[in-house]
Amino acid sequence: RELLGRGRAYTENARLLLDYLRHYTHFRNGRRLDTDARLAALPPEVPPFSADRLRQLEAAAAQKSPEALLTLAAAFATGRGVPQDDARAVRLYREAANAGAGLPAFRALAGHYARGHGVNASRTEHFASLTRAAETGDAPSWRDLGHLHLAYGGADRKEATQDPAAAAAAYERAVALGDPEAPFRLALLHHDGRGVAKDPARTTALLHTAAERGYGPAMRRIAADLIDSARPFAERDYPGALQWYRRAVEAGDRESRFPLAENLRIAGDLAAAKPLYLELAGEEQPEVVVLLRLGEAYDREANFEEALVWYRKAA
Repeated sequence: RELLGRGRAYTENARLLLDYLRHYTHFRNGRRLDTDARLAALPPEVPPFSADRLRQLEAAAAQKSPEALLTLAAAFATGRGVPQDDARAVRLYREAANAGAGLPAFRALAGHYARGHGVNASRTEHFASLTRAAETGDAPSWRDLGHLHLAYGGADRKEATQDPAAAAAAYERAVALGDPEAPFRLALLHHDGRGVAKDPARTTALLHTAAERGYGPAMRRIAADLIDSARPFAERDYPGALQWYRRAVEAGDRESRFPLAENLRIAGDLAAAKPLYLELAGEEQPEVVVLLRLGEAYDREANFEEALVWYRKAA
């Protein structure tokens, strides 16, 4: 998060860092919807280059080569191979956009205008650049526009507000283009009737679309719905929920670890739940219930000394 925020992410790891940022944004900080799009612009690959290569790139950039302009812009944005210079990076990204570089230039400009790196922060330019990126047919850009409409409402709004109808329209475009997260976000809007009609059937269909595309939080939501306390007890599907929680964890959804462990415990398989509880207990501020569950697990194993350690931690 810190590396991306300073624009210094090394590009071979930038996509992975952004994925971690999205998880942090949506699940650790309570859906800070603006952060995802603010830091979404990723530079193209910038390998280390020699002084001769730099001169070649500058010569090609002078001839308005989109590839050379993008490479130089990313180098100055990240400080890789040249001194970091965000203002120069923005100028080069603008030139690249004018030279027909398309999506990567628009995404990068959106990020710079959002963060105010090398240019005055501008919500209007942020929206405009991200819209141009989306109009190239880029699903993540449509999805990010949906996030922004929920966070700000629009480029011309003086006060931060929400425009769920515009968000839903952007999410629809991202869904059609195959984005894995957008169906989940659109499902939430249909569930709540925000900006679109309240539609349980559409909600369920969209959640399953997101799950089929590998989006862990959608799997978690499906699991939770199967055992919702609002359902009559006889209609609750605990084995089904357990399977969806397993799939969510396998898909990388860290927030599914605790409900998976709890459902394994309910199913009588505390031994299988124990590694998950141990993983959760190793985090910076583990929940007290996790420590209690570990005490219980060691108690069941007749390892009373270790059980006492965890009970004391819980106390």
